[in-house]
Amino acid sequence: MTLDHLEQAANQIGLARQRALIDNLPDHLVPQDEDNAYSIQEIRVPRADTVGWKVSPPSPSKPFRCAPIARSALIENGGVVPGYLGVTEIEVEVALVLGEDIIPGDRPLAHDRLAASIAGACLAVEVLGSCFTDRKRVPELCTLADQQSNSGLILGPILPDWQEQDLEHVKPVLSLNLRETVTVQKPMPSTQAIYEALSGLAGHAARRGRPLRRDQVVITGARVGPIPLNVGDAFTALAEGFGSVAGKLLRP
Repeated sequence: MTLDHLEQAANQIGLARQRALIDNLPDHLVPQDEDNAYSIQEIRVPRADTVGWKVSPPSPSKPFRCAPIARSALIENGGVVPGYLGVTEIEVEVALVLGEDIIPGDRPLAHDRLAASIAGACLAVEVLGSCFTDRKRVPELCTLADQQSNSGLILGPILPDWQEQDLEHVKPVLSLNLRETVTVQKPMPSTQAIYEALSGLAGHAARRGRPLRRDQVVITGARVGPIPLNVGDAFTALAEGFGSVAGKLLRP
């Protein structure tokens, strides 16, 4: 894809999120490879506007994927989630807060080096909202270009002594409207798997010329969800050893 095509694709994704969802990008604007998809991400979220990243621990069935999180995506804990044009979903995750820059060399970073670079951890709620009418029916590279459907992020209180927690046993509980309760229904990633994801992310970010920086937040994959929200829904997520994360969905 040419730079002009990349910019057109980024513009169409932005407009679709704001005005009217699209079934897919036009054929000539569909990313042809991962580099195209990540380039579109970077046009939409410049380096200076990046406050965090989303990444999931590696899986035999899924390739490495990540996306930068824009400053405008941050939502105050307990605040309101803007209504989006399509289906709005939420996921409960564990987020890592970086205490220093992470710039890898030629070799993957050792886990103790990664641990030392993390200032704290917290519970987080990621808000998903796509530019597509059905994000599960478009090519995977299109979803990747659309920031992996990230539309918002709510962070709970930072836990400085996070290393005392075994992240594999952090199992959040999500309550909707003080009635319905949703719990973890799948195996949780181990701390080691999260280190592997962070190491992969550090390498990716450095190669793209936007290395991980102090105070950036890294969310590490869904532990509960995705759960669709209806207008007016209020939600609270809790996990033992962590504080709570809450919000409420408003009308678009």
